[in-house]
Amino acid sequence: MMAEDACRLERSEGCLVAAVRVGGPARDVGGRFDHLMDWAEVHRIEHWGPLVGVYLDPLPGAPEVSGEAWLPIPPDLRGMDPGDGQVAIKEIAPQEVARCTHRGFPDGLGIAVRRLAQWVADEGLQRSEPLHRQVYRHAPKWDPGSWVVDVELPVVRRGG
Repeated sequence: MMAEDACRLERSEGCLVAAVRVGGPARDVGGRFDHLMDWAEVHRIEHWGPLVGVYLDPLPGAPEVSGEAWLPIPPDLRGMDPGDGQVAIKEIAPQEVARCTHRGFPDGLGIAVRRLAQWVADEGLQRSEPLHRQVYRHAPKWDPGSWVVDVELPVVRRGG
């Protein structure tokens, strides 16, 4: 692991997102992001940050994923009617997160999540929610080997 990939504790920024539910086989997650991107294009909405996948901790052996796909949008769209029953507009509050950066093929993201969870335990932190986020900094479909993804776990100090 390179130095810039070290796990760290940071405060995430709050933001406004367009969100769609993710549920089903992992191979279908990309379609949920495509839906968000199409929705934004139809409404001429500017992207205010990278796409984010929010995934609930899976049950052992579960073949499906559950969570949400987020597209950060301009704050002046607060209260907007998305005009699409699958899209919700949500305010995301800032929070403390443990973060590390994964570089390379997405099939290594599970290892990055487990490594980060171990770091959280080793640092005396506690997960505040049973989920993790994947912030897709660079994730071209045509070049999965070049992906750069920040993996985040919401945390609190133990006893805090």
